[in-house]
Order: sequence, then structure tokens, then C-alpha cells
Amino acid sequence: MAAMPDVLEAGPLTLVRWRPEDVDEVLEAVRSSFAELQQWMHWAPTMPTREKQREALTEGNTAFDAGMDFGFLFRATATGALVGGVACIVGSARAPSRSATGFGAIDTTVATRPGQPKR
Repeated sequence: MAAMPDVLEAGPLTLVRWRPEDVDEVLEAVRSSFAELQQWMHWAPTMPTREKQREALTEGNTAFDAGMDFGFLFRATATGALVGGVACIVGSARAPSRSATGFGAIDTTVATRPGQPKR
């Protein structure tokens, strides 16, 4: 399996691999949008502590190296400002009839419509 690159250029956005050293910036972004996040993110019943956020970034980084999960921060290409993030979990679910096709489903933890309630 080919390795996922640490950086993906996407026009006005640059996706950058999660790194534990980004913890303070990520935590501030979570804090500033926590009311909205609570509506649709399963991990947001309470505000994460710095230690928990760093742990999540570290675990995500380890999973990235193993080719299991791919967490990226969205940064504005022009400024480098943090504008969001996503976690893609490879093979988390797939139709039984498709298991031999080589297609693994990707479960993305990203809102398609802000304010959409959790399912």
C-alpha cells in the first residue's frame, strides 16, 4: 500500500497531517467552536483537556503511520491559518458484497452541513 503524504495541496486549502505539537492551536479551534461541535461530534460531550487533545493527536499520528486512520488539519494555503480538520478511518465499514473488490469505505468525521445534529 502506498503511504499517504503528510501534506495534500488542495487549492485554497492545504491538508496537513495531525501532529501532537499542534495541540494548542487545535485546542483553541475546538474551544472557539465548541457549541457547534457538540451538536454533531460524538467526541464532544465535554470540552477536551489539553492532555486528552494531545493524546488524540498522538494516537492519530500513530494510526497514520500504520496506514489505518488519516487525520488532517485544514489550513488556508495563503496564510497557514487553521480552518478545520478531518479524520478518515480506512475500512471502518463496507458492504459485505464488496469486501473482495479492493474498495475500503472511508468514514469521514466531517460535517456536511454546520449545525446538523448527531445521528
